[in-house]
Amino acid sequence: MYKLVLTYDDRRAMDWIGGRYVHGAELFTILCRVDWPVNWDDHDDMELEIPEPIAWEIRELLEDCHYDCTPDLGVKLEEFLSQIV
Repeated sequence: MYKLVLTYDDRRAMDWIGGRYVHGAELFTILCRVDWPVNWDDHDDMELEIPEPIAWEIRELLEDCHYDCTPDLGVKLEEFLSQIV
């Protein structure tokens, strides 16, 4: 399992990005297959436990991505991808 913590601001950034970039709607679609400890619109942090097969899907989706989002979310996604082995 891999962990990814998304803050409320991270999730708002993904919503704003929407379908313009893969780290918006496409990433959201993949994350829908993981159990969410809170609702997407809650203000609490969302700590996701991501199984390895889904982590690899995320890596394939984002590996050539130029994160046009908040700097914090971009760094967080890069750190997440670097954990997948």
